[in-house]
Amino acid sequence: GGRQLDGAPAPVAMLPAARARTALPLLVDSGIRRGSDVVKAIALGASAVMLGRAVLYGLAADGEDGAFTAIALIREEIDRTLALAGRASLADLDAGLVLSN
Repeated sequence: GGRQLDGAPAPVAMLPAARARTALPLLVDSGIRRGSDVVKAIALGASAVMLGRAVLYGLAADGEDGAFTAIALIREEIDRTLALAGRASLADLDAGLVLSN
């Protein structure tokens, strides 16, 4: 939808408002390129994220092994981001990590 709705807000920007309105699982399926994007989305209220593009790039580069490598890289980036943020796990995240007042 980006080319058709270039003025629309990014999905990650809408997460806090969406989370405030529902207890249903929220999946983010746009804009996730690296582990820090995963951490930001979870901190802002996502229940989970989709990693389609990263995994498909890995698949295109090296088949099944490349897909697993892409997932491993994202996981390493998540772990590194959590460590730099002083958080032990994704469960320890909150919007204050991303948003400033």
